[in-house]
Amino acid sequence: MKNKTKNAELSFRETKCLLCERPEDKVLYPERLCEESFTGYSFSARRLRKCEHYRIVKCAKCSLVRSSPVIEENKLNELYAESEFIFSDEAPYAADTYINLLKKLIGKYSLKSKSLTEIGCSTGFFLEKAMETGIEDLLGFEPSRQCREHTKERLKGMIVNDVFRPETLGDKKFDLACSFHTIDHLMDPKSFLTNIKNALNPGGHALIVCHDVESWSAKLLGENSPIFDVEHIYLFSLNTISMLFRRTGFRVVEAGTLSNTYPVGYWMRMMPVANKAANLLPDIIKKIPLGVKAGNLYILGENEN
Repeated sequence: MKNKTKNAELSFRETKCLLCERPEDKVLYPERLCEESFTGYSFSARRLRKCEHYRIVKCAKCSLVRSSPVIEENKLNELYAESEFIFSDEAPYAADTYINLLKKLIGKYSLKSKSLTEIGCSTGFFLEKAMETGIEDLLGFEPSRQCREHTKERLKGMIVNDVFRPETLGDKKFDLACSFHTIDHLMDPKSFLTNIKNALNPGGHALIVCHDVESWSAKLLGENSPIFDVEHIYLFSLNTISMLFRRTGFRVVEAGTLSNTYPVGYWMRMMPVANKAANLLPDIIKKIPLGVKAGNLYILGENEN
């Protein structure tokens, strides 16, 4: 791996396809990393993106895209604990997008919603919205210490400042489990979904939002797409995420593409070509909300056990 010797404490491991475990992979992009790729800032949500990523491969059988090799899980957890909270301006927009999606699905399928857990909850901005809808039994997991510092006092008691560990729950079960842009950051999404399923009541539901590797933006931008990033280990399409849900015992209720609303300045900052011009725009333009299907998908699964 290029520049690996710059940081002797890092060790790397190969990943495997979650769906078929075949060794035949097509290399989409060679790795582009340096020592500065492995800092708390580099593992911070919605940071200014650079084209830095592991080697990106695609399974020859099922088309699941993943990074390989990647750093060991213990070091990965440390980096997320050290990650910075740098998107306070965008957090309310994300909260509205996710709560509106959940409310739509609750209404459409008459989902039970007395209790909810969120994995990767940041400062709890979505949990706060869920509380406002009347869900009283809430629990979040977030490893970032800085996110903890920015969490409102009334929310801190419902957030575990750690990665999701199922043993933390004991025998507690939930009607809903939500996770937004977390599954593609994980070393083992298959075990993650299995643990979520075990944390749900019979008939409970899991809602996942992640990047769509088959989106128009990923195809248009190629290697310059923000989804090809050192933070992302597995990248899914509607087909592969649905396959993974079924392999872990979920019934797929609904899956589709998601429209996100953020200010114009945010969209420009996230785009590799346009980000340098973002600061040239007047603030009144940068603050205009814009809804775009930029490359995210969602999936709702039911625990039939």
